[in-house]
Amino acid sequence: MLLAPAEVSNYLIQIVVEGTGVLDRDRVEDAVQRAAEACPGARLVLAGRRGLDWMDGGAPPRVRVLPGDGLDRETFADSGELFRPLGGKRGEDNNEVVILTGERPALVFRIHHAVMDGRGALMWIAEVFRALRGEPLREARSTVTDADLLRDLRPSSRSVRKPAGRPPLRAPEPERHGSFFLRRTVQGTHPALVAKVTVALTDAIGEDEVVYGVPVDLRRHRPEERSTGNLAFGTRLSVRRGMGWETVHEQMLRALDENDELVSMPSAGMLDLVRRLPAGVLLKMTKGRSQAAFVLTHLGKVDLPEFSCAGFTATTVYSLPVWGAHVAPTLTMVEVEGRTEFFLGGDAAPGLVERGRALLDAVERALANGGGPLHGRQTPDDGSTLAGLLTASLRENARSVAIRAGGAEVTYQELDARAADIAATLIAHGVGPGAVVSLLLPRSVDAIAAMVAVLRCGAAFLPLDVGHPAPRLRDLVMDAKSPVLVTDRSARRSGVLPSGCAEIIVDDIDADRHKAPDPERKEPLPGDLAYLVYTSGSTGRPKGVQISHRSAANYATWAVREFGLDRDSAFPLFTSLAFDLPMTAIFPVLLAGGRIVLGNEEDAVPVRIREMLRDGSINSIKLTPSHLRLVADLDVRPDGVRLLVVGGESFPASLAEKAQRMFGPGCRIVNHYGPTEATVGCVTHTYDADRDTGATVPIGRPVDNMSVHVLDERRAFVSPGEPGELFLSGVQLAMGYRNRPDLDRDAFVRLADGTRAYRTGDLVRLLPAGELEHLGRIDVQVKIRGHRIEPAEVEYALMTHHAVDEALVVARPSGDADRRILCAYVVTNADIEAAELVAYADSVLPSYLVPAAIVVTGELRHTRNGKIDLAALPDPFGNDALPGTEPQWRDENEAAVAVIWERILGISRTAFAPDSDFCRLGGDSVALLTMVKSVATEVAKIDDNAMLRNLAAIISKPTIENMATLARNPDRAGRTSYDRSTFH
Repeated sequence: MLLAPAEVSNYLIQIVVEGTGVLDRDRVEDAVQRAAEACPGARLVLAGRRGLDWMDGGAPPRVRVLPGDGLDRETFADSGELFRPLGGKRGEDNNEVVILTGERPALVFRIHHAVMDGRGALMWIAEVFRALRGEPLREARSTVTDADLLRDLRPSSRSVRKPAGRPPLRAPEPERHGSFFLRRTVQGTHPALVAKVTVALTDAIGEDEVVYGVPVDLRRHRPEERSTGNLAFGTRLSVRRGMGWETVHEQMLRALDENDELVSMPSAGMLDLVRRLPAGVLLKMTKGRSQAAFVLTHLGKVDLPEFSCAGFTATTVYSLPVWGAHVAPTLTMVEVEGRTEFFLGGDAAPGLVERGRALLDAVERALANGGGPLHGRQTPDDGSTLAGLLTASLRENARSVAIRAGGAEVTYQELDARAADIAATLIAHGVGPGAVVSLLLPRSVDAIAAMVAVLRCGAAFLPLDVGHPAPRLRDLVMDAKSPVLVTDRSARRSGVLPSGCAEIIVDDIDADRHKAPDPERKEPLPGDLAYLVYTSGSTGRPKGVQISHRSAANYATWAVREFGLDRDSAFPLFTSLAFDLPMTAIFPVLLAGGRIVLGNEEDAVPVRIREMLRDGSINSIKLTPSHLRLVADLDVRPDGVRLLVVGGESFPASLAEKAQRMFGPGCRIVNHYGPTEATVGCVTHTYDADRDTGATVPIGRPVDNMSVHVLDERRAFVSPGEPGELFLSGVQLAMGYRNRPDLDRDAFVRLADGTRAYRTGDLVRLLPAGELEHLGRIDVQVKIRGHRIEPAEVEYALMTHHAVDEALVVARPSGDADRRILCAYVVTNADIEAAELVAYADSVLPSYLVPAAIVVTGELRHTRNGKIDLAALPDPFGNDALPGTEPQWRDENEAAVAVIWERILGISRTAFAPDSDFCRLGGDSVALLTMVKSVATEVAKIDDNAMLRNLAAIISKPTIENMATLARNPDRAGRTSYDRSTFH
């Protein structure tokens, strides 16, 4: 954009890098200087008074420090000191860096648009951060100009046609009212973003046709050039109301292919002349002219680590729109780690700011695809803690039975007294707020009393499994930094107690030995740690999940209400205390005044449950589906069970139906979903045989004060009914992992609106009834013949066969350790050959989803925690090597296309199959054009124009098979429905 020096101070690119940490001015100044040496375009200043000639001023951009607190980061209103003019006078700096201090530290890079465009600015900013990290800098010393590119490229452009779209709009210069900025952060990054935004804006604006200016980076014609200069020139995009984004995207691709931005540019000589024109002449030339009704500037995707350094971690990057007297309303877009930052700038005339917000609303709705968060009931935070709720219940229900163990009964009053004795001993050992007390105890009265005692001290407890190896237990106690380990004589083990950790034997605690706890001791706060549970880690190292009092209190009070727990409720406690599954049988029951039933510690779980069901000592129970299947096979018909809570695994509808018959119509069956990181359970559904007709029981809707978000791989909302990863937010989220900030960053993320969320790794979809269905795991996703496969999809298909009760699909190595094949393990209810199941799978699944082997087995072995033991699964092929899986191309065209894909994508062609999708393998729009042209010239041996006539068919099905077919017959053009996830 060429502007007169008198006006030029308003035409600034302003890129903001927000983060956490501290930015030291001296370090920033040194980095800015070093980056300016590597990128001398950052030092350009005006060389004369009349035109826009530039010279190297020799000095790096200035660095200023301003207070950031109180600055409105959504509108940047009343931020005059930040937005002081730059440039416009001979020798005056055109660029500067502003450090914003405070709770949201940031670097604001203010850059004159005449010397840099957005991509050039990002190039220089990246070098500033490389300097801050102490890394070698990448020079950008090219002085190539747009006129230089035009001289070289225009003769070879395809056409000298006039640019597409309507003629430039000509209107009197509008009255100016100052400018406004509006920020909007939208969930996810989005393929074909510009096309989708133009469609949303056109529909919202309400005009029959809107012309958009879309800057194009001219560096694409000289990828070897590293220049920070202003090398952007716009193409015009005409969008009619009612157009689909696919049509607009195709129009953009064709414009790129035809070098539309070069055709639109003035001649090289004219560009040179304009730069030498006096300021007044330039103003007269630009007055009253607008090339577009709207300008869309997409700066692409940014990698936050590239904009981080020691002491400062970038959390987002966004760009304020260029704004001035002759600029159309402008929308900037930056894609960053699962969200898209939009900033709208325009004339602050009456009503236009509100109109701008409405336009951003329309864009956000369009990109949400009809999806959005699903919220549970919202209740006010009353400041409750788990410790406070338990204390109140113990006193209120003093005479009721709290625990039944064999023939003995313990009242709430007795449990309260036992907890007080243990608490007094803990306090005597210095236990208080902030401490983590390890509990190595069997399921017993003392174990429950110890939990209450620890909470009463203001500390947190870590439950350990008495059956785990001593070295593992020792590692957990050390990782938790426990000052005290509580155990009893039956569970006491040598080699568990680390140095510096005291041991308390509960058998030795006498009620008269210690005074009661100091009544003046402060109760824990809602945000304090209540308990710590270790789960297996993907790195091989267990990770400690930290649950606060607020989280535990929310779950427990919700469970009391939702499950209808009361003083008559009797819940068995039969699984290891080292997991969060038994928490349902402890805290909600105690808050409701019900009783906990302890079975014989020596009996196997199924036997223990059978005896409790037979003697009628329980009326509520929580099981994993695996445990439930074992119970359902027992010769028992329980009477009086009113609540069955099932969780921990996918819950087959066939098993739910069987359980309903077993427990009777009066038993409520609840599917209870929730990872440890979201406090026991956070999504639930009550089974209904008439409605739940799918293969699995839905997991349902979120509990009180929790929300769910179903997002795709770009963290954009998926449309209802489409599969996506489940993200959880709300008060039940864990505080994070113990001593594992590296895991926290990946697992606990920030959504677009700043909401803290946990990414579960679970694949779900929203059913028409507004409830979630669990489909499997994201993190067991495998790649077969170039396809990313979700085993849950295969499991679901196999379980639709009438003879299959249970199915598990895993990927096993085949030959090369990096290659995998699908193997299925099924439990059946009738004699059936594996070959018949393979044929059935082949009839309902694409070939690449059919397992290479299906093993019919009598049972799937389980771990102590009730989960399927993957390590125990047999190898269906033994030591026999499987046949190689090199792609078998049907003709030389397919083989040739695969070679081209390998070259462009940088992926070995052994990963491709005829139906591999180019865009899902990482190809963006420009790469797609390059691929199409290469296939045309190298395989079809035709002019690429002939192949580009089939662009619509290619967009809808960018596969090797389709490209090879089109190479054989370029005149074959067919249009099918578009895949929403096709384009980046």
